[in-house]
Order: sequence, then structure tokens, then C-alpha cells
Amino acid sequence: MWFFNPIFLAPIVTGAMLAAVLAWLGVFVVIKRMSFVADGIAHASLTGIAIGVLWHANPLYTALVFSLVVGLAIYFLERRTNLQVDAIITLLFTTSLAIGILLLGHSGQQLEALENALFGDISTITTRDMLTIVGIAAVVGIFLWRTSKHLALMMFDRATAKVAGIPVDRLELAFYLTIVITIVLGIKLFGVLLVGALMIIPASAAKLVSRSFVGAVTRSILFAVLMVMAGLPLAHLFDLSSGAVVVLTGSILFTFMMGVHRFAYVRRP
Repeated sequence: MWFFNPIFLAPIVTGAMLAAVLAWLGVFVVIKRMSFVADGIAHASLTGIAIGVLWHANPLYTALVFSLVVGLAIYFLERRTNLQVDAIITLLFTTSLAIGILLLGHSGQQLEALENALFGDISTITTRDMLTIVGIAAVVGIFLWRTSKHLALMMFDRATAKVAGIPVDRLELAFYLTIVITIVLGIKLFGVLLVGALMIIPASAAKLVSRSFVGAVTRSILFAVLMVMAGLPLAHLFDLSSGAVVVLTGSILFTFMMGVHRFAYVRRP
């Protein structure tokens, strides 16, 4: 069967692994109420993609470099100005998005490149891309495994985390850069417009039906993997946008979890 074809199965496994890391990060993002960061970074990366198209380089790598610069800018501006983080992100991502559109227009390849960047395309994933995504996702997973307790404490009570001896500033910078890297990696599969949903939908669904932090992380990862494992085959079978089908699958899952949450709340003594 086509589903078990290694050529098709490899991108699905890659997407599931990446989605798991995105969902794990998403738990912290939802806790900190910074969901807008995911969309902001994704949109800002369009300039990096445009630079790659213009220079005939791999857009994945140029988008990574450019987005890391944007992530650093967000981190430092948040601390050196009195602006709220959502205003800083809006300023940076709209400026980056405008530059990216102009660069893509100048390259003469704006339509195809823009469509692939905005909506994602599993068929454009090369072996090198997959190895890059899997390798970096594994590193991010190890980072989260080792720092989850410190990150959770930092998100819930920054002052207590400092008193406990946690290097809050450095950890927060690493957290920002990790979000940037993971979001950019997901663009090839899910697109600029939809990759943020892989971070927010599973974490939000998990929050509805979890009573502990560990439970929220576990369910968030499970939901994200289910979204990819169900969505990508459906997209391939019906020749639809992979990112759109995965996100709609997640929306259906979230709606179901809302029903579970409501039922449990009503039945609760």
C-alpha cells in the first residue's frame, strides 16, 4: 500500500517527530500566554525564505538564520524598551513580511515560492531537509527533557525560579531561540500560515483534559502526533494542502476534547 511506501512514510515520521516537539513547546507557550509568538516568527521567516530563493540557496537554512536574528531582536527589545512583547512581535513580523514579499517579487519566482512558503508542501521535502529536521528536533527534544522542570517553574513564577538558582535570563533566551528554530523547521511541511497551529492546538486541547503539567505535556505530544499521522495521509490521498488538512484534523480533535471537558465538568460532583 502507498501508506507504507518508505518514500511517503519518511516525511510522515519526520512531521510527527517535529509536531511532537512543537506541541511540547506549545505547553509552555500556552502557559505564558504568548501564543502570538508562533505566528509572528513564522511570518517573519518569509524574508529568510525570500533570501534563499534570491540567492539560490536552501530556503530552510536562510529562514533559520534570519528568524534567529528576529528572535534575538524580540528578546532584547522586550527587556530594553517599555513595549509589550505582542507589540514588538507585530512590529518585527510585519516589517519582515513586507521585506519578504518585495524580495520574492524581485526574484521573479514569487508565486510558486510564496505558495510553498505559505501553505507548505510535503512533496518538496528532500532527504537533506528530513535529516536536518530530525537532527534538530532531536536536539530540541533533549533540551526540553533536561530543562522542563526549570522552564515550568520559570513560566509559573519567575521570581521563585531566580531564588532557586535557575539562570532565568539565559534559559529564557534559549527558550525563545528554540521556538524560532522549531517553527522554521515546520514551515516546509505545514506552511507559514499554519505551522503555529501545531504548537497551539495540541497544547490547548491537552490543557482542557489534563490536571497536571506532566499530563498536559504527554497529551499535547500525543495529540500532535495524531494530527500528523492522520492529516498527512489524508492530504496525500485527496491531493490537498498538507498543512491545511493537518490543522483541520487538529481542530476536530480540539472540538472533541471540548466535549470531553464539558462532559467531565458536568459530571464532576
